[in-house]
Amino acid sequence: MPATPRHRARSRPRLTLLCSLSCLALVLVAASSATVAGAAAVSQTPLWIDTTAQQPIWSLAQSLQRYLTNALSTVWSGRPSPEQPRSEYKYFGLRQAYHQGMEAYTGLRATTDFDYKVHALSSLSDPSDPYHIPPIKTVRQTVTRPRDVNRYLEVRGTSYEDAVCAASTELDWEDVEIDAPDTEDRQTILAFAKMAALAYQNDTSGWEATGGFNLTDSFGWEGDGMRGHIFTTQDNSTIVVALKGTSSALLPGGGDTARRDRVNDNMLFSCCCARVSWSWTPVCDCYAGHGDTCGQSCLERALVEKSLYYPAATDLYNNISYLYPDSQIWISGHSLGGAVSALLGITFGAPTITFEAPGDRMAALRLHLPLPPSRHPDDSPVSALPITHVYNTADSIAMGQCNGAGSFCSNLGYAMESKCHSGKTILYDTVGKLGWGSSLTTHRINTLIDNVLDEDWSEKVRKAKGKGKVKMKSSTRSLAESGSLASSTEGPMRTLGWRWPWRGGKDKDDDDDEGQRDEDDTRAVPRRRSEDDCRDCADWHFIDDATDGGEDKGQ
Repeated sequence: MPATPRHRARSRPRLTLLCSLSCLALVLVAASSATVAGAAAVSQTPLWIDTTAQQPIWSLAQSLQRYLTNALSTVWSGRPSPEQPRSEYKYFGLRQAYHQGMEAYTGLRATTDFDYKVHALSSLSDPSDPYHIPPIKTVRQTVTRPRDVNRYLEVRGTSYEDAVCAASTELDWEDVEIDAPDTEDRQTILAFAKMAALAYQNDTSGWEATGGFNLTDSFGWEGDGMRGHIFTTQDNSTIVVALKGTSSALLPGGGDTARRDRVNDNMLFSCCCARVSWSWTPVCDCYAGHGDTCGQSCLERALVEKSLYYPAATDLYNNISYLYPDSQIWISGHSLGGAVSALLGITFGAPTITFEAPGDRMAALRLHLPLPPSRHPDDSPVSALPITHVYNTADSIAMGQCNGAGSFCSNLGYAMESKCHSGKTILYDTVGKLGWGSSLTTHRINTLIDNVLDEDWSEKVRKAKGKGKVKMKSSTRSLAESGSLASSTEGPMRTLGWRWPWRGGKDKDDDDDEGQRDEDDTRAVPRRRSEDDCRDCADWHFIDDATDGGEDKGQ
């Protein structure tokens, strides 16, 4: 209904006020622009940033203008303005790093703080800046997680019997709707990859220790533990923990020759105690002594009681959640750090994005991690976990192909035999679409950042068509892992059926046929798929060595 003369008369004072405020807003914009232009000659800080408030200096004027625009439209139309939608993006900066000691330094906890103001400013500026973190797009997602996960961890303890008991205990689960990273958005995937890369920086100056340790006198502490770099929003409402685990040059990011690392990696990712052939020294005594037969209960006990990574990771997560009690936690990691991140994502029900991680599902099975009930009878609870693994087909470690007598991994004493991942997978077909060869070089996080995630996948595939093999760009980043990884021709892929207390069944949308792979070529990010049909170590027979008859647990 049109406004009456009386209504227009009542509106005149309000219009006068609104017009005056509009003029004020224009003056603020002009003044701020002049101030910024004058400062540009003496500062490298992005022009729109206020270095004291960490906010755009015209944000007040812009907010005022938006308010006035809505108010004026309300006056003229006689209708209230629609409610503004909540922001879909989060901005992160590096705030802190946390180190959790292992083995000789089990009680060591060390932290260091970063100049969050500087990094937050950089993350909004030049994309070529190593600290530039693109904005993360969020979506609402329902996750199922234990109502009291710390109680579960207390019951679980450190022994195999306690772990089995905790896994068989009926847990109290809850469905929680949370903000989660949008894994269909390339910039979001890129942001998580950059945070995972930043976890590799090794500067230990400024660290402060607790637990009775003097870092000056504790030689080797920096290479003997697990580290989490903490990225936060400005109000700490959401944090991302990027994990870096210790490892040799094979799994970049840690100590150089640590025998301990090889033992633990082989426990996590080998079929049977790293017994590749008679010439190998196994890391546990579960081989049955004939053929390809291994004791299942023995494997589980060895991993639960001897592996250092999972208990250190849960301690690290709990200590970080204590430091940030009101924050929502997301997790990221590359390679070994990615596999351990996935184990944490399973335990705590936290949204997790990993990069080029070895298969984690076999380790999760053997550790007896809690598995939530499925919300739909046809859904796999494993693929419904809030975990996304990102890797490319040329990465022999993530693909489970870095094994066999002639492989680079085997030559270094690693049995990288697992290939199946929990949650969902975003698989970039760099071999089929870009012409890459299988190589350990493609396992590096900066290879993924600079050659895959730098533009939409559809655009990259379009450019590759008709050009043959696409040459990878060399990385010049200084904060990623050090060392070079030689190319190698890997042995045949090996595949372990696994038993987890879940009702099987392939995701109804996950038929992995050629047509759907071609559909990925039109997307910014390939579609997430489950690995429910994946089987690890199919050549092995696993027997229940805890029973007298040695029941065959063949998959």
